[in-house]
Amino acid sequence: MKRKLTQAGVMVIIAALVCSIAIAKKRRDKKVSLPAQVEKSLTESYPDASIKEVNKEEEEFKVFEVELALKNGQEVEVTVTGDGTVMEAENEIEVSALPFDVLTIIPSVGEIKEVKSEVTYAVLAPVALAQPKTTYELEAVVDGQEVELKVAADGTVLSRETKDKNDDGDDDDNDDGDD
Repeated sequence: MKRKLTQAGVMVIIAALVCSIAIAKKRRDKKVSLPAQVEKSLTESYPDASIKEVNKEEEEFKVFEVELALKNGQEVEVTVTGDGTVMEAENEIEVSALPFDVLTIIPSVGEIKEVKSEVTYAVLAPVALAQPKTTYELEAVVDGQEVELKVAADGTVLSRETKDKNDDGDDDDNDDGDD
């Protein structure tokens, strides 16, 4: 009896190993390659950056989310269409790097936990903007609640979202979103 249990255990371990190898191979095979025009556009916009990760989003048109590692150690996430149009770039920044007008709202939001700079170059269609638009995302604690703010460079609060204490960041409604 003990021998049969040992054999069964070994078989389960082998099966798990085979499954994990198959899953790893499938993930490796799904590696996304960038079209030449997208690579060219990224190289022109970020000449000193190296590609860290690429995700392909299928919307009404092909969109690539590319995570770049800059030489200064920072990372930037760039959204690029299949034809190479850079739609937006997002990176974490220090509070001290915020424009003065954005800094003026900090006393009213409380403790700042994280700040991101988001520069929008093109929108939905995609249509290239004549002038890039920069916004800032701030995660803060206000009156003991976590709050996410989106602020324009002139200090205008564009949106404010209070995070639910039970929000773990997972997409619990399974609507194919990542968050």
